[in-house]
Amino acid sequence: MFEFIGQGSYEDLKDLQKELCAYIYLTDTYDDVISKSYIDMLKNYKCKDIGHHEEKQLGSDFGNVVQLEDFPLFIPSLWNLAYDQKSKTIKKVEVIINGIETMSSGALSESPEQMWSFFHSIWKGEYSVFLFENFGRSRVLRELDTYLEFAFFPRYVCSIGLTRLQNAVEENIYSKIKKKQNINMKMTG
Repeated sequence: MFEFIGQGSYEDLKDLQKELCAYIYLTDTYDDVISKSYIDMLKNYKCKDIGHHEEKQLGSDFGNVVQLEDFPLFIPSLWNLAYDQKSKTIKKVEVIINGIETMSSGALSESPEQMWSFFHSIWKGEYSVFLFENFGRSRVLRELDTYLEFAFFPRYVCSIGLTRLQNAVEENIYSKIKKKQNINMKMTG
């Protein structure tokens, strides 16, 4: 797993992921990365969560690289991801490559109030309760308050499954070589 935090907006994050996918030949161009709303895909596949089966189907239906974005609140996320009040979604992106979630990322919140609220309510409140039970309520709240005093700026976090990414690159390169060989065989055959 490779994780990083970058400075920039939600759109900057999505652009970075598209550029990476094109740069390592997962797509022919930046524009070949397809973006889909998580909520729209729940409706499309008539399900309550996008699991392995739906991820495979996304690859079949829309192409080998799909950005699944804008997650509903009922899907577990990090407590410090940005929340879009207008669309009522978390600014989170999962990149599905060859039908497998390979990157998970999101814009980080700039709102201490929203982070404080989500810290206490995410996963039906079980996240904060777990931390309180294991590290003590006063310690956890003291550290949370210290964190929330920072001056926040637009930034994002991204986790990339390197083994999954390597497999996808190898699979795509092998597929392109095989296509080229088939074309050459037809031309000489």
